[in-house]
Amino acid sequence: MRTALEARWAAVTLADGTRVVAGRQEGPATLTVPVHGGLGRIECGPRGVGTLTRVDRRLLAAVLAYLGPER
Repeated sequence: MRTALEARWAAVTLADGTRVVAGRQEGPATLTVPVHGGLGRIECGPRGVGTLTRVDRRLLAAVLAYLGPER
């Protein structure tokens, strides 16, 4: 996701507290999205250039739809 969104960093935090960060986390997340079913969340830092757009948020939501349990 970090590459697709051109974010400086991205992190996945599982419900048990396990956390993995891609890139160097500096500053707060500019986007935090929960994974369906309470499995955790994905956070993204700022983009290298510009800001995250509505299309970026839709892309992340579409990917997350496949990560949670079936509804």
